[in-house]
Amino acid sequence: MNPTNIRLSRISHPRATAWAMTLLIVVFLGFGLWAEAAIG
Repeated sequence: MNPTNIRLSRISHPRATAWAMTLLIVVFLGFGLWAEAAIG
């Protein structure tokens, strides 16, 4: 298994990327709500 294979499969099937972005959005939204509650 060479690195180019891994790179190409990552680009054609970006499940991990989509999952990481979804997780980040959820975390940032949660932090925003927590910050709003802490301030107000």
